[in-house]
Amino acid sequence: MKRCKVAVIGGGISGIVTAKCLRDDGHQVTLYESTDQVGGIWVYRKTSGGTFESVRFQNSKYLSAFSDYPMPEQMSDFPHHTEILAYLNSYVDHFRLRECIRLNCQVEKVSRSRDHWKVTVSTPEGAASESFDALAICSGVFREPRWPNIPGEADFKGTLLHAKDYKEPSMFANKRVVVMGNGASGVDIAVRATDFAQKVIWSFRRNSWLVPRYFAGRPLDCNLSRLYALIPAGVRKSLYSRKFAPIWEAHRQCNLEPAFGLFASIPSANEFVIDLVAKGAIETRPTIAGFSGQRVLFTDGSSTEADIVIYATGYGVSFPFFDASVVPVHNEGTDLYKHVFHPDLPNCGFIGIIRVIGALLPCAEMQARWFSKVLSEQVHLPDTESMRAEIQRMRAQQQKDWVASGYRSFQVRQVEYTEEIARLIDAVPKVWRHWQIAWQLLTGPMLPTHYRLDGPNPWKGAEEWIRQVPDLIKIPRNASGVGVGR
Repeated sequence: MKRCKVAVIGGGISGIVTAKCLRDDGHQVTLYESTDQVGGIWVYRKTSGGTFESVRFQNSKYLSAFSDYPMPEQMSDFPHHTEILAYLNSYVDHFRLRECIRLNCQVEKVSRSRDHWKVTVSTPEGAASESFDALAICSGVFREPRWPNIPGEADFKGTLLHAKDYKEPSMFANKRVVVMGNGASGVDIAVRATDFAQKVIWSFRRNSWLVPRYFAGRPLDCNLSRLYALIPAGVRKSLYSRKFAPIWEAHRQCNLEPAFGLFASIPSANEFVIDLVAKGAIETRPTIAGFSGQRVLFTDGSSTEADIVIYATGYGVSFPFFDASVVPVHNEGTDLYKHVFHPDLPNCGFIGIIRVIGALLPCAEMQARWFSKVLSEQVHLPDTESMRAEIQRMRAQQQKDWVASGYRSFQVRQVEYTEEIARLIDAVPKVWRHWQIAWQLLTGPMLPTHYRLDGPNPWKGAEEWIRQVPDLIKIPRNASGVGVGR
């Protein structure tokens, strides 16, 4: 088994799990993190960037955990960002990863010489460079805020912010607030603003799916099982339509029903937003067309006076340490084989550069396991032309399956994607070998731990955890403990 010297760029979720998976296979790892601690966007900072005060996981802890390190029972079903950061640090300590992490190291430049990578970093002590056999890019998709560049912005008399700079809702006290965007951040900010603001208007260009975190007495994502995944897509869609009919009806009653199916975009999880719209606490408007003095103008011809406008308009993907010609980012995203490998750069893995219907963490972990096995030469990539052909096929499928958006080329569905990558490393569970937990495997939640039963790097606690979870998710919960403080 080949062992490599590998640089990992980024100390968030994707970076630390990549470091762990590489070390599991005997690779020598150096992880560069630009800030003073690991955790990435889950570190709360009073300055720009990072999370904001009310953020929780969109998905349950059961489907969002590392496959061989479940989140503890005392954690909330949908952990608050403080719990997530504690969990990530616990993971780092449990697997003794701190010895390979270099904090306060800003990667300034990455260059390629033959089959090696030269990484240049700036530190408080000065600049330094080091050569590596392989490279893992784990810098995430929340780097560069997208500003929509709307006419009249420069003359707006109120305060204009990107969601990246929002931290907590007291800034909205007695203000007239407009929140633009209906992704997860836009939804959460609009909901929190109602506790303080004089008026809240929520602006977006099209309706999008809004789902509760709990459904049918359990976390929503725990309603999807391996048995469901085995059902033909057409039948499965029909079953989903019946099962989740109350969600459809809630959207219809508030004129929030999207013009596309639930799985054609990434839904936002929030327990309160539809009810607040129904009660009039949040007014909805189409997207912003312009500004005039202190007035915000909308595309339907209406307008309103506003004190604060928040752009929850997402982020662009960039790799500023690369020369633009190395890995071009264009309108269709990056040309990566199964979202991980550039056909011309087999010793470079892009981990976590995806948007997920579901949880990022288990998808990034599966990517990292695959990347490590490729470096170890235990698993082999197809030839360059085959990878390019697959990228083109994937692009066509994305255009067919997903609603057009700035993230379309980065989007995956957790259950399908983890299963696809697991096949490449022979980690899909062989149900017949585990007859004692076969029922839990087939009808219980699609836990990341399924992929630690068989194949490489199994976890001896996997069967017991899979056996426990169906009972844990039935434990009654206090709904107020999973929301945003209401």
